[in-house]
Amino acid sequence: MNRILYLTIVREYYRQNAIFIFVVLMFAIGFLSGREHMAIINQALHVPFVLGCIFLIWVLYAVKATLFTVRFLSQRSSEFLYHIRLFPPRKRIWAFMNLQFWLIQLSFTYSVLMLGIGVVEKTWGAVLAIVLINTGLIVAGAWVYEYRIKRPNSRQDVVRKYFSLNLTTPQFLFYPRHLLTQQTVLLLITKAFSAFVLMGVCYLYPTDDYDIRLISLGCLLAAFSQSVILQNLHFFERMYFEIYKNMPVSGLRWFLNYLLTLAVILFPEAVVLARNFPAGLSPADGLIQFFFLLSVTVMLLHYQVFVARNNESGFQVVFFSGLTLAILVMFKIPVWAFSCAGLMAAYLVLKRRFYAVE
Repeated sequence: MNRILYLTIVREYYRQNAIFIFVVLMFAIGFLSGREHMAIINQALHVPFVLGCIFLIWVLYAVKATLFTVRFLSQRSSEFLYHIRLFPPRKRIWAFMNLQFWLIQLSFTYSVLMLGIGVVEKTWGAVLAIVLINTGLIVAGAWVYEYRIKRPNSRQDVVRKYFSLNLTTPQFLFYPRHLLTQQTVLLLITKAFSAFVLMGVCYLYPTDDYDIRLISLGCLLAAFSQSVILQNLHFFERMYFEIYKNMPVSGLRWFLNYLLTLAVILFPEAVVLARNFPAGLSPADGLIQFFFLLSVTVMLLHYQVFVARNNESGFQVVFFSGLTLAILVMFKIPVWAFSCAGLMAAYLVLKRRFYAVE
């Protein structure tokens, strides 16, 4: 049973979230040195508020992994997993705890590092809290899976039962509305991470001899952190709006619709940039940076939807493309020129590949 859950859920989770995990690791390794990580851990071990903030991040990540599994179990292709109910309860619960353990490896590995430092410094209260929070996350995840596996094909929507509005939604708002109502945790986690990145680079800018390339690197990271949302956009359209391809709509209109959809999705990032943009830079610089963020997101969407065929090779292309873009930014290539060229390339890809992708 453990192997079945690992091959069906764990591998699929890390496949779909590979770019998200890559962005997290790139931020942790690229922006924070080992000395800074040690300073954060030491501060957390001695200051309960800092430790609580880290715990909150771990909880949000565990919620993201748990909801992924719940959504996976609700798919028709996953109905065979409900036969797990035939196993004894004790063995089933243990398998679910093992599943949750593998899903939260990103935060669990960091907690092991914190435990090691906590034992050396003899901060036993923090060590106990770390052990308890990780145990709680694993047990809570197993309880959710046990609860879900006993209720196949069940769906409850308490909000719509008591409150419903019939409003006409424009086409470019279909997917943002779906994210907000059906994938809220994914949306919140992605936006929290990208906002943290953008605020970080904006606050770092005036502290040293940084130039606007730092803001561009932050926008690049924020764009690549939207990768899971972009993958789900493709799945969303294939599930609900595949028939739209038969409509007499021009390629330019499809492209503008994608552009508006992504602009709405990136609205929180625009607000963060506007509120935290360094005072030494002009508003035009801020608009150029958001344009760069939007264009990279559009290019990433069109590559993932219309070009990438194999998930493994597609991830490699995205990975090395991100590194190439970062190098180009460091060599002072104008981001506005690259953004215009990238949008043009994305439109040509859509026009050439739109009706060929199934």
